[in-house]
Amino acid sequence: MKRVIKEGGIIVLKQDNHSRRMRKKYPYRCRDGDRVQSLRERIIDDWLSSKGVKHKLYPKLPGTNFKADWKVGDTYIEYWGMMNIESYVKEMKLKLEYYKKSGLRLIQIKKNDNITIKLYPLLSIAPRINLEQILKHYEEISKRPEIQAIDASIDKREAQINILEEEKEELSIKRNQIINKLLNEILKILKREK
Repeated sequence: MKRVIKEGGIIVLKQDNHSRRMRKKYPYRCRDGDRVQSLRERIIDDWLSSKGVKHKLYPKLPGTNFKADWKVGDTYIEYWGMMNIESYVKEMKLKLEYYKKSGLRLIQIKKNDNITIKLYPLLSIAPRINLEQILKHYEEISKRPEIQAIDASIDKREAQINILEEEKEELSIKRNQIINKLLNEILKILKREK
């Protein structure tokens, strides 16, 4: 959030450090106001909100320092998105071991999964269907070359969007620094004229 500070009669916009850190760690704002770490997490959070599914973001797992991505009722949801980072995969394996030992209900979503199919059981209006069969067919369809090509394009676009978001933030900071510098120079000139 930008704060407005009056310095010697001149209004100066300053970035609030807490807000800047939050935007850097959680750069994506969801429709319900939640802030998440990735575009895909925003899509999942927006899906939950659009279906009226009440959810808790980043709940702590009982008796651990781990946090899940979401919790809906007694079900935890994990989005595994950074499978190319060794430390992330290591933590994922530890979390999966914890879920298994503790008997907690878990829905896992991977990068190219269909969110609706994965989260369908959370909808109270969902008719009882054989979800295992649907998931099996979904997995088979997901491996088709045309789907793989589209998934690769989506990954490429997401990487481009992340780069653009970072550049936008840097430009915004640079812009505010220039404005503040110019306003301070004007303030010095006005003080000299008095």
